[in-house]
Order: sequence, then structure tokens, then C-alpha cells
Amino acid sequence: MKIKNKGKERSVLRSIIISFFVVVFFVGIVLVYYNMVYVEKRDNIIKDGEMSSVQSAQRFDQYLSTNIDAIKLSAYTLDGMIRDKKSDEEIQNFLVGQSTAIKNAVYENSAGLYGYINGRFFSGTNWEPPEGYDATERPWYKKPMSNMGNI
Repeated sequence: MKIKNKGKERSVLRSIIISFFVVVFFVGIVLVYYNMVYVEKRDNIIKDGEMSSVQSAQRFDQYLSTNIDAIKLSAYTLDGMIRDKKSDEEIQNFLVGQSTAIKNAVYENSAGLYGYINGRFFSGTNWEPPEGYDATERPWYKKPMSNMGNI
């Protein structure tokens, strides 16, 4: 009887060991699959974030480029007006028109175009400076004057 019991015990032990390895094998497969899915999803999220940041940077560059182009075009036209000795009223009307166009087409919260031309402050929004206002002391005047031609 002892031999039969030993045979049954071995058979049960063998079945338990085989069952254990089968369970460990399938758990291992599930963990490997989970890890592969995790890595793939993580990489996709990172790639999506990188693509979004590249697209945002491109849109921002385009936005800045559009504004810079508008300023350069206005400056070029103003240079021609100054060379042609256009009147202050014509310069003011040009700045108002350009400021309105920029506000409608590019940036609705624009402060408009303004500048210090021929010893006088001009504003594309028809803003009248207060008494004692010196445009030549403003940062928007000083910085460009120290870096001529750069925006």
C-alpha cells in the first residue's frame, strides 16, 4: 500500500509542479504582453506630444512671421512716405489704416502701429499722448535705435 501511496503522491506532486509551471508560463506571457503594450502606448503618447509641440511651434513661428511681415511692409511703405516728404496727416492716416488692417487680419488685440517720425509721435489708434510724453525715452524707441534694422 505504501508503494501505491508513494506513486499517487508522486503523481499528485508531479501534477502540482506541472500546473505551477503552466500557471507561471501563462502569467509570464500576460506580463510580457502587458509590458509590450505599455511600452507601445508610452511611445505613442511621447510621439503624439512631440508632434503636437512641433505643430505648435510651427503655428507660433507662422504667427510671429505674419506679424513681422506686416511690420516690415508698413515700415518699408513709411520709409517711402518719409522720402517723398508726405504730410503728417498722410502718415497718420496710413498708420491708422494699417493698424485697422492688422487688427482685422492678424491680431485683434493689437496696440496698433505707432512710431516717432520727424520729431513727432504717431499712433495708428489715434492715441493722444499726455502732456510731457517723450517717445524717445520709451523702451520701444530705445531698443530699435540701438539695433537699427532688427525687429
